[in-house]
Amino acid sequence: MALGSWPADYGSPAGDDALIDTTTVVDTDLEVGGAAWRPLTAECPPANNVWFIDGVRRMEARIWLTVDDGTTLPGLAASWAAGAVRCDGAAVITDCRVERGLFSNADDRLGLVTDVGVFAGCHAQSSADAGLRNALQAAMRGTEHDIAREAGRSGELVLTDGPLRVRVHGRMVGYIKTQHVAYLSPALQATVERLAVGQRTPLFLTASQSWKHYSWYLRLQDGGSHPWEAMVRCETLADGVDVADAARLADEVAVTLPRFASHAHRDARAPQNLYPIGALERHLRHRLGDATVINRHLRRAVAAAGVSG
Repeated sequence: MALGSWPADYGSPAGDDALIDTTTVVDTDLEVGGAAWRPLTAECPPANNVWFIDGVRRMEARIWLTVDDGTTLPGLAASWAAGAVRCDGAAVITDCRVERGLFSNADDRLGLVTDVGVFAGCHAQSSADAGLRNALQAAMRGTEHDIAREAGRSGELVLTDGPLRVRVHGRMVGYIKTQHVAYLSPALQATVERLAVGQRTPLFLTASQSWKHYSWYLRLQDGGSHPWEAMVRCETLADGVDVADAARLADEVAVTLPRFASHAHRDARAPQNLYPIGALERHLRHRLGDATVINRHLRRAVAAAGVSG
């Protein structure tokens, strides 16, 4: 019996349950044949310059919207922010963007003007709570991706939070902190559990109808109550990219990221929530503004507009 390393509110870096089998097409015989899978140790220097991209979001208020035909629909007023940290010996937060929106399934994109900013009308695929939340998540990811594209033009190593959905080649890597899906067979999962700090697995290919990625697992720190608790999965675009080039990028990431791994006395989601990402998240939450003040101005704007809050 052992306690999980993350607080219960954050779930678990190894997923809340057993890893779910994937329907994604996976090829594990790229860099090393499956029968010869083993932990790999990179022999390259770490990256000198690294970008970390992340975002935060906050639901501000539920709002009922009355459209032209008299129908009442639920809406969600929300704020989100995204930004970048560039680390080159010092860490500098840059390109922070704060946006606000009123999400609904209304045909007309109904927005709301307040004294603390405009909540632009944003379309959600459904009026269900999940639909509104998903639309907010997609809006935040869109802002993150815009910032990642700008950072990618530098030619430097760029880490984006979550699966990579930016069609930019080069040194762009998606960084997945929580593992929910079993991309590997039980025999190959054993290789993941044998990784030492800074070691990675061989590359494997994950392919769906929309995306094709080279992926690999990497251990950030020793310890943990579960063999996957200090593990992350990384991925980079595979279309038009040689396995050898992807392997060089994976090696660079493997020797770079452990330097930024957080510790439990500093971050509740250690070690996966890297220090630059944690600092960026705190800065972005501050940039969102005071939730109580924003809620008060939303109520005033809603009352003036004649819709229900």
